[in-house]
Amino acid sequence: MQLAGRQQWRFTGLPAIGADLALVCGVALVLRLILFFCFQPWLASTVEQSILIGDAPDYDRLAQCLAFQASFCGETFRTPGYPLFVAFSYALFGVKAWAVLLLQVFVDIGAVFLLARIGTLVFSRRVGLIAAALYAIDPQAIHATQVLLSETVFVFLVIAGLYACLRARAGGRAGGFVAAGVCIALAALVRPVAQYHLLIVAVCVLLWQGRPTLASARNAAVLLLSFAVVAGPWMARNAALYGAPKLSSIQGENLLFWQVTYARVAQTGQDPKAVEQVFQAEVDKRGYRKGGNPFQNEAIAQKVALGYIASNSAFYAQRLASGILHTFVNLNTASMAEHLGFRPTLLPPSAMFASGSQAQLVATFLASKSVPEILIGAVTALLLGGAFLCALGGVGLLLARRQYALLGLCAASIGYFALSGGVIGLARFRQPAEPYYFLLAALFIAWLLERRAAKAGRASAPA
Repeated sequence: MQLAGRQQWRFTGLPAIGADLALVCGVALVLRLILFFCFQPWLASTVEQSILIGDAPDYDRLAQCLAFQASFCGETFRTPGYPLFVAFSYALFGVKAWAVLLLQVFVDIGAVFLLARIGTLVFSRRVGLIAAALYAIDPQAIHATQVLLSETVFVFLVIAGLYACLRARAGGRAGGFVAAGVCIALAALVRPVAQYHLLIVAVCVLLWQGRPTLASARNAAVLLLSFAVVAGPWMARNAALYGAPKLSSIQGENLLFWQVTYARVAQTGQDPKAVEQVFQAEVDKRGYRKGGNPFQNEAIAQKVALGYIASNSAFYAQRLASGILHTFVNLNTASMAEHLGFRPTLLPPSAMFASGSQAQLVATFLASKSVPEILIGAVTALLLGGAFLCALGGVGLLLARRQYALLGLCAASIGYFALSGGVIGLARFRQPAEPYYFLLAALFIAWLLERRAAKAGRASAPA
């Protein structure tokens, strides 16, 4: 892979930000602060009704364990990365959700900045600025800063790891791969899904030149070792306490009681609670015990889930494809409307995760949503559609230029993060993929602008 601008990216410090990048970061900051003030997260009613919902109470509880008890309260389902971030805020400002959300705004500005640096490093300054601008105005990225969930911190670490890896490649020094491994390990401690993305990055590092070399093998080894040094102690903790050298006990539980449960709901039309009770009875027969070893429970749940998938492979593949589609086209209008001060229209999970067809889901959306939600959805859909189309153009450009290593990294990362969302196609599951398809889209947009400028130049040239 040929990296643009190699000379200016020697390890002599970061170049000046520049007025154009400062403008992009400024726009990103203003948009996120507008949502922050519209949402009013300092109000007790907002915290109770709109912040401490879903997974957020778990993060709040664990953050308080860390901040005030110096303990993780025996937790294995969650990893400590995001609770540590929340605990840092609690220790500084007290148990105030608004302070966490405000910190997330500035973390996300860091992601905008680093994405611009990546585009500049790999392609050109124009590509970097366009990629950063696409992320700056992305409704889902803006919205994610105002929920007590891990996406904003996770995406920042994913981008930081990518930047460190590409900069190390451009500078030809192994030290940058240490930073990349550390960032990916921290991302895995925020969301365990990053541990398998590490393998994609390592393979790409190994095959930068099309075949392994001694230098690329060394760099991949440094990346993996750095990851192990950071993530290893947490895995050792779980091994010591529960006999399982794993990051988390979430995988099997999530697979059975979310992914497979809603696949079964779509298959049978049963109520989700009824399906969950059937699966709970099945795992109980196999030795699953509330309050027992969480990793043994997780293994039992995973075995039951894989058994269902094996017996219903064609149907599950269909639901998985539907979930991947929803990951990319989910507009998240209810939550966005609520954050902007409108009354949301909440669809039941069965309508979102187990709809009979895409047409049925669209019809339900149009029939049930309010005008503000439909307008928010239309704007989001327009931005998403444009980004996806331009990203396909970027894929074509990389193929034409034979930049297969970079294309492989982007395509594999997008595919992996899309697949990890499974049957449950939530909008927030596409966020880790956004840096990759925004880079591809920015490459195509920059190419279009260059062609337009060249055409205008030829038209204005004297005969």
